[in-house]
Amino acid sequence: MPQNDAIDWGRIKAVVFDVDGTLYRQGPVRLRMGMALIGHALRGGYADARALLQFRKKREASTNHVNSLEGFDRPAKDMEALVRDWMVARPLPYLKGARFADVDAFMAALRAHGIKTAVLSDYPVREKLAAMGLEADSCHSAFDPEILTLKPDPKGLMFAVAALGAQPHETVYIGDRPEKDGLCASRCYVRFLHCNTPRFYSNLLRDLKGRQAA
Repeated sequence: MPQNDAIDWGRIKAVVFDVDGTLYRQGPVRLRMGMALIGHALRGGYADARALLQFRKKREASTNHVNSLEGFDRPAKDMEALVRDWMVARPLPYLKGARFADVDAFMAALRAHGIKTAVLSDYPVREKLAAMGLEADSCHSAFDPEILTLKPDPKGLMFAVAALGAQPHETVYIGDRPEKDGLCASRCYVRFLHCNTPRFYSNLLRDLKGRQAA
């Protein structure tokens, strides 16, 4: 499913990015957040930690966002606040330091060549994008009322492609999980690129500049 061979950038009008694990390295962030959550549990927040672990497990196994905050031992509204706190707000200070090399330069080069950009995630994205110092033409997540489904359901990606005014064959989707992001792209007939090396964006940047100069 990954298709990391050369791209004819002259035919591409839009690039859609996944966020977690695609714009930044998840390992360092998860380590910091794991230590913080352990400390929180030891200080009396064990129920919060348990609920968050259950939520992540359920979310990974589900394609139905609407019910992903239900079925816990606390109201859905409280679960939403807990998830937003620990999975969106608290990691923000660590994201820029974990950002992939040259991802900012690559996104800037896309804009310079008239290629539109969007981000699409199963979690809220605007705060994360701002924390990393990155910009995109549009932002979309499974929390948006127009989507309300999780990848690999293609609804979110199809919405993002349409929002950029592009066609699927003119679009590239970059993600870190072939089983989720790659399958989602396949269902939309969108080209998928697997972000799987530390120099991924450096290589893409070199390829983009080289092909535009040719």
